[in-house]
Amino acid sequence: MVDCLSASAQHVEAPINIKMTFRIAEVGFVVNINIFVPGLENFPHFRNSQLNYLTQRPLFNNIRIIKHIFHYIHKINSDISMNLIHKTAFAVYNLSWSLALPWLRLNHRLAEGYHQRALKDKLAGVVDLWIQAASVGESFLALEILKTLQMEQPIQILLTSNTRQGIDILNLALPELIGDQNQIQVAVRYFPFDKPSIMAAAIAAMRPKLMVLLETEIWPGLLLALKTQNCKILIVNGRITEKSLQRYHFWPSIWPTLRPDKVLAISPADADRFGRLFGPDGIEVMSNIKFDRIAAATSCDGDKNRLKAILPAEIPFIVLASVRQAEEVPVKNIIQNILRIRPETVVGLFPRHMHRLPYWQKMMRQTGIGPAVQNRTSDTRR
Repeated sequence: MVDCLSASAQHVEAPINIKMTFRIAEVGFVVNINIFVPGLENFPHFRNSQLNYLTQRPLFNNIRIIKHIFHYIHKINSDISMNLIHKTAFAVYNLSWSLALPWLRLNHRLAEGYHQRALKDKLAGVVDLWIQAASVGESFLALEILKTLQMEQPIQILLTSNTRQGIDILNLALPELIGDQNQIQVAVRYFPFDKPSIMAAAIAAMRPKLMVLLETEIWPGLLLALKTQNCKILIVNGRITEKSLQRYHFWPSIWPTLRPDKVLAISPADADRFGRLFGPDGIEVMSNIKFDRIAAATSCDGDKNRLKAILPAEIPFIVLASVRQAEEVPVKNIIQNILRIRPETVVGLFPRHMHRLPYWQKMMRQTGIGPAVQNRTSDTRR
């Protein structure tokens, strides 16, 4: 057994000593969590608590480990105060991130911007408004919010995203969007890892007055740090599925303590689910910003519709959007069947992740389909 991590979380009455160790096994690794709280010797199951977890995929299944740990800790919440339980849970969550971070660098998507995610690069400085956009769709929503800002005094804004595609969209659109509005200063960065100590450092350094989370960006480490610094929290265009709600409910008692100041959900059903997660206070329904963007786009004059310049109206056009890697084979078969029946059809293929473009180009050439990569709606192709 190799002792790799240890830490303690302080409580008013007694320190919580948490020690995480792991050892390599043939099919993965075993994680041991030992929790000791002085003064609770009367609770045998808590006096020397230990949990073993064996996983087949040791690098990226850390969230499953966390879930099992939280379930285990939840069993003892009738024996000690809820405040102490939450401190213990966040200490374990922090340790779990410490275990995961070295391996996350091996993930090509997370390796991009790793130093910003891990807070090893210089921060953006003090900001007034922080908007978090998970990826491409949310980045467009963030830009829509910026379009509506009418500022009478200078404001510092931080935009973050989890993906390179989201970062690229923000960086590409900002110069034209901001223009000569010198009172608006915007920085773009990768969203930090949700390790509580990382988030605490980020929020303490940047001290945002308002945090805007788009759609379903619910991160416990971030919310805890924001609450600690008394920062206002707003979820905009909020949506959450029943499946996602069940995942968040693996630790149900923690979320009411992290409740945002306001949740603006896109439907009554989403508002109900947010209410079941955080409690009913401060939850309202708003119109979907994505629909507002569609309405604005379709209201343009025909002469300004650049798509018509490359795609005449009489040509059949099919869009296959947000195609994930696991869906590539069936989507390829769909494309082949469409072109066999209607060879004049133009297929607009939009991979979920841009690094999959070389695969699609190679696959289509092998199947006799000549792809053209279109990076913008103009006559330029490459």
